[in-house]
Amino acid sequence: MANRARTSGDSIAENVPGNSDAGSSAPPTLRHRETVEYLRSMLQELTVIARAEKLDMLAYLIGMAHTEAADVAARNAARLRPPKKP
Repeated sequence: MANRARTSGDSIAENVPGNSDAGSSAPPTLRHRETVEYLRSMLQELTVIARAEKLDMLAYLIGMAHTEAADVAARNAARLRPPKKP
């Protein structure tokens, strides 16, 4: 993997392999769903650790990242459901 300096126009989502259109309505890949679930799980554990050590601001920030990961997982699940028939 080549190292290059990030420019101000770069976003993390643009630099994730297979994530060229983070806002796409295309169904998420299995790898993407598994990655989101792994991150959600790890962030939940990190939040518990930070709270136990009374690292309030860190616990809050990690908790916000956990909430975002859970939201992404929910959006992914919704995109995988077949559309309701009229």
